[in-house]
Amino acid sequence: VEISEADAEVADAFATPEQLREMAWGARLNRRGYMLVLFQVFFLCLVRPLATEGAQSWGALKREYDSRFGFPAPAKSEALARHFSEVHRVLSLRASEGWPSFFRMLGFGEVSTMQIDRMLFAAYQRATKLNYRMGGRHDHA
Repeated sequence: VEISEADAEVADAFATPEQLREMAWGARLNRRGYMLVLFQVFFLCLVRPLATEGAQSWGALKREYDSRFGFPAPAKSEALARHFSEVHRVLSLRASEGWPSFFRMLGFGEVSTMQIDRMLFAAYQRATKLNYRMGGRHDHA
């Protein structure tokens, strides 16, 4: 196979920022991680809200959950179920809508595509520095 410079479009040789956001959003293992983060942050905010007077101590939370064999109170279970549905809805979105929704759910407010690109690049740099690997392959976790 012979490829000449005249036959190649330089712009086609590189991914656009939009394509990179889409790849990062759509990766199967990333999606599982996003789901876990959204669920865990919501759960922690639900059981121990920040800046709330009279918030239960961690010991009191442990006793409460131990008394229900690890299950939350019915009202909290309902809130978790609603949130779980919203998480799955957000994860089904394309990256252009999914990333902003993801950050809103984490409490970041509105995040521009430039900010998302910078966060993704910083995450890539960190993963490279920490030498993250997956299953013997050479891609980042």
